[in-house]
This record gives sequence, C-alpha cells and structure tokens, in this order.
Amino acid sequence: MTDVLKGVRVIELGTMITAPLAGMMLADLGADVIKIEHPQGGDPFRSFRGGQYSPHFVAYNRGKRSMQLDLRNAAAREIFQKLLGRADILIENYRVGVMERLGLGTDVLAATNPRLIHCSITGFGASGPYCSRPAYDSVGARAQRDRKPPPRSRASANLRPDHTR
Repeated sequence: MTDVLKGVRVIELGTMITAPLAGMMLADLGADVIKIEHPQGGDPFRSFRGGQYSPHFVAYNRGKRSMQLDLRNAAAREIFQKLLGRADILIENYRVGVMERLGLGTDVLAATNPRLIHCSITGFGASGPYCSRPAYDSVGARAQRDRKPPPRSRASANLRPDHTR
C-alpha cells in the first residue's frame, strides 16, 4: 500500500465491523490509527468464537495500535481528550447519544480540537424512529426486507425509461 495518509492520526472508538473497517482502510493508506478499547474485554470481535485474537478481529484491525480506556472514568476521558487534541480524525460507531452520555458530545470534541474530523457511523442515522437501535448487517437486511415500498401512483406505474436516445 501507499502512505498517502502518512502523518494523519486517527482515533477509533469502534466495535464489530463498520468503524474498524473504516479505520483499517485508513491504516492501509498510511494513517496512524489508535483503537480505543474498553478494559473489560475490548472489542467484542476480539474474542468472537473464543480466543483473544479471533480471525474476524485480526482481519478488521490490522495495522492499528490499541489502547484500553474506560471512557466512563474521568481520568480516562482526560487521557482520551489529550489524544484527540493531537488527532486529525475520530471514527466511532456508537449508538446515538452514547458520546454525549460519556461527556464527549460534539461541543466537547470541538472545544478539544476544533479541526477534528468526527466520523460517526450509525445503522439508522442520527434521527428518526430507529436512530437509537444498534445495527449490524443482519439487522439492516431484515429492516430492508420488512420495509414496505412507497405507494406508486397509477400514472407512474407503467412508465418505462426511454433508452433509444
């Protein structure tokens, strides 16, 4: 891989696939990615199907450094904020409201590092009826399957694109 992102520091607060995959891609391009994990067990994918380094965890977390911090603890949040002060990007895939409950809402992040790029990955967006639900691929597939198509008007039901132009 090339080092087009050499010198870019990324802090990742991610579990399972979405944020770790995004962090892995940035690491593959040369970014310095620091994955923050909870001291009790870390990323659930770490011990998926037994062991400390499951194949899934290794696949999505290659090229990263790792650090354990319990962000519910004030001293750990202070360490985290020091890391953020020297970071370029924060990637997290927590459910909506978790960062605020940890005392790390948008206002705190902006005050800590005004140039920080904050990438928040959610399954159902930041608002709406499902915004607080956790999401994994199987949840999204089920939601898509159960989704009712929007009603079609009679006039548009028989329209076909004209591919002759």
